[in-house]
Amino acid sequence: MTPLRIASAAVLLILAGAAFSGCSTPNRVEKPGYAVLKVNHDLLDLDGHETDIVGDLKQQAIYQYHLRHTPAHQTGERFKVKWKAPPEVGPVQVRLDVRGLNAGNETTFDNDTITYDTNENWAEWTIFDIAGDRFRKLGRVQSWKVTLSAGGQVKAELPSANWYGDIKP
Repeated sequence: MTPLRIASAAVLLILAGAAFSGCSTPNRVEKPGYAVLKVNHDLLDLDGHETDIVGDLKQQAIYQYHLRHTPAHQTGERFKVKWKAPPEVGPVQVRLDVRGLNAGNETTFDNDTITYDTNENWAEWTIFDIAGDRFRKLGRVQSWKVTLSAGGQVKAELPSANWYGDIKP
């Protein structure tokens, strides 16, 4: 098998895994009208980009495959979260919790919260970047969880499939 075919097969496996990564989590929480619909995450390159290719999903996946196997070219990780909430609710908080494994095989944690005063649209995208020192301290991302809150209550939650499991190096 040629190296190009091996890379193509690896990309197809990555795409298949990404397609189902948030769909079958048994710990999903959703109150009526609220949902965390999708979480995509990609590594950032030396220029702070996810990819230098526009439009071609296969080429973008190959670029991400390259970044995952070339740590010297990684400067961060971007999480794109699609969520929805009823338009009439007040402030909505979108929180990302990330668990990583650093070079010393120690478990690390990071989190970020973005608050929206109003939600004019039914669905929104929120982008979280973990870059620079935060990215280096976190290490390799092992699992994540996104929580949508309003009025001090959790309205929706979507964890990665392994959020509630053990981290193994």
